[in-house]
Amino acid sequence: MFLLLAACLAAQPRGARRPMPAAPTVPKALQVDAVVTDVDGHPAPGLTAADFDLSVDGKSMPITSFRFVSRPPRRIIVLVDDTGLSPGGLERVRAALTGFVDGQMQAGDEAAVLRTRSGSGVLGSLTSDKKILGEAIGQVEGTPEPASDEFVLAGIVTTLRAAFSGLTAVPGRKAVVLISENLELARRHPERFERMAALTATASAVFYSVDLQHASTGIELDNLMLAGDTGGLNLGPDPAVALARILRDQEGYYQLGCESEEAGQSQIKVGTRDTRFYTRYRGIPLGKAAQESDLRYRTSPQVLATAIYSPFAGDAIRALVYPDFAYSFAPGLDLIIQVWVDVSGLTFTHQLSGIHSASAQVAISVLGNTGTAVVDTTHDVSLQLTGEDYPKLLQQGWVGQAELRVPAPGVYLVRAAVLDGTSSRMGSAGQLVEVPDVASGQLILSGIAIHGKNPAAHRVFAPGAVLDFEYQILNPVNAQGQPADLESVVHLFRGTEAVFAGNAQPLPAKSPDETKIRLIAGELTLGRKLPAGHYWLQVTVSGKQSQEPRRAQQWVDFEVRP
Repeated sequence: MFLLLAACLAAQPRGARRPMPAAPTVPKALQVDAVVTDVDGHPAPGLTAADFDLSVDGKSMPITSFRFVSRPPRRIIVLVDDTGLSPGGLERVRAALTGFVDGQMQAGDEAAVLRTRSGSGVLGSLTSDKKILGEAIGQVEGTPEPASDEFVLAGIVTTLRAAFSGLTAVPGRKAVVLISENLELARRHPERFERMAALTATASAVFYSVDLQHASTGIELDNLMLAGDTGGLNLGPDPAVALARILRDQEGYYQLGCESEEAGQSQIKVGTRDTRFYTRYRGIPLGKAAQESDLRYRTSPQVLATAIYSPFAGDAIRALVYPDFAYSFAPGLDLIIQVWVDVSGLTFTHQLSGIHSASAQVAISVLGNTGTAVVDTTHDVSLQLTGEDYPKLLQQGWVGQAELRVPAPGVYLVRAAVLDGTSSRMGSAGQLVEVPDVASGQLILSGIAIHGKNPAAHRVFAPGAVLDFEYQILNPVNAQGQPADLESVVHLFRGTEAVFAGNAQPLPAKSPDETKIRLIAGELTLGRKLPAGHYWLQVTVSGKQSQEPRRAQQWVDFEVRP
């Protein structure tokens, strides 16, 4: 036998190799979730695997796993597009959210209310605490003027992306609801939503949209396609009716599985053989979320990154972030970013000498339209407080400031996170900011810096207080490129309602060199009977030395508390 083997080996050409046997193909398990309803939208339980057809990439597949999940924990994340809510839309949204929280949430339900313009981790947390949810609803406000299309679109896209990414760490199936008056704008830009379906699958999230402007059949799939890709619905225009319909959708769903040998991302189709039922399903298989590691075994940058990229992390310390655009002659465009932290959430040590000590790390990231950071920074904060400083800081909070330079004009999401130096407690906040194209030559206003004497807290003022404000006018020139004589008008809004209109104030050119930038300072005395609430200070600057008057506008928000 040995001689026969040797002869066979000798007969092979020199250098020839025997082909390796092909590795056996290991089928991959695919899972998909589906909602089955009757013609009236009521769930249809009681079906079996034999009632369904399942195909992968056009090929019919046997169903290898099947179950009906009845009354799972309901987790509803509502994203309110507040970049341009009309007064009527604002009233409807607030009423619907209040009715949802007070009248429809049941024991075991969790919800979150996020806003596309800005938000705080404490108020954006996924919670069953109706007090926190009520406070979050109270933060939903309109604006004096509609935002630019790019600002609106960036707010929707970045908030959705952050929500889906953050939900990968939350177990179970979730419903993400976008309420907006700007969905027609989103429909015109489907490319901005192309990669989100994979995120929803990893997060086990179903997407719903509520269009406040247009009625919908509830089963129509529009160019957003996220609802169609995830098994959700496009609804409208009544947000209260839409939320009730979405809650009904959460009463139960089917989970089907099969095994496929196809490589890469698979396209799945699910249907019922009974034509009386309507099936909505996820078009791609559910993904596997990354496992969250214990915070005790992660580095500080890793922990802070969690709160930077997820709106649901950082819910233990109240924080706010205020980014403003400012111009400098150095290359790049500057953002002046202020971070406010409620220091009562930090761990203080109290010494017999009367010194109160605490420490924290504060991280700031400026995220571009792909959701990744274009610039970031981290600072260590050490507090050593004595005497009156300790109770004063507990009341007013700590404010830090950083200057970061972004490479190009555009809309950015600025995120800030704070990590207590002793415990694992975190806080987070985010806000959109638009950086204009100064090189365009258009009349532009920088962000408005506001402050006052003895404020109750950062950007919080009492009735009768005097607000000091400063801003830059960029490209303050006439048609001939010479410094122009301009004028400014100040308005004060409570929400979308104008409560004060100032007289036009002249802003004459003071130097022939003022062709790039002009610095302006002003003050506004608040009325002594001004009601508590959320206000906008709006500045409009215009020039009338040409046939087409140049005009620029900017605003800043603040709070009034007695």
